[in-house]
Amino acid sequence: MKKLFLFALIASVISVGSIAAQGNTKQKKGDGRRSVMKELNLTAEQQSKIEALNKDFKNKSDALKTQRKDLAKSHRESINSILTPEQQSLLKDKRKDRSEKMAKKGKDHKKFAKGKGNKRPHMKLDEATRNQLRALKNNYIQEKSAIKRSRIAPEVQAKQLEAAKEKFRTDRREIIQKSLKNGQGVKNDEKRQNS
Repeated sequence: MKKLFLFALIASVISVGSIAAQGNTKQKKGDGRRSVMKELNLTAEQQSKIEALNKDFKNKSDALKTQRKDLAKSHRESINSILTPEQQSLLKDKRKDRSEKMAKKGKDHKKFAKGKGNKRPHMKLDEATRNQLRALKNNYIQEKSAIKRSRIAPEVQAKQLEAAKEKFRTDRREIIQKSLKNGQGVKNDEKRQNS
């Protein structure tokens, strides 16, 4: 009797999981809103009113964007009118430097995404700590793939993935804090050498 009950329970969990997985198809942006509108069974009059509201919202939103750009331009011009020509030139150079740094930062971001470069140059860690972090990340990736391969209900799977992610983040934070606290980080070694 217990075996029959257990078998029925497992069969129901698997069937619920497969039904939920079938409904988990990705939609294009805006498809969800359209499907909701279809489910509401709107009349032609309601549809036309909603379309008019959406157009009005878009027009007002675009007008606000333009107004904000004009306000920012006016603000910059007001500041420039207060500054001396030398100060204006210096400010212009600073803005140019800032925009170049932002452009470079964007390029660096692409480099980090490929796994190159030190992602946190302000936090220099020793080799042992970096090895611990690599091992932790590899374990997390293996655990994550095992959870994804498991045949459990999607809701349970999502909870397990979230728990594994949170554990990984907590453990990573503890390793880094412990390393910096114990003076194992290169940053602390440099401080000791300088003193």
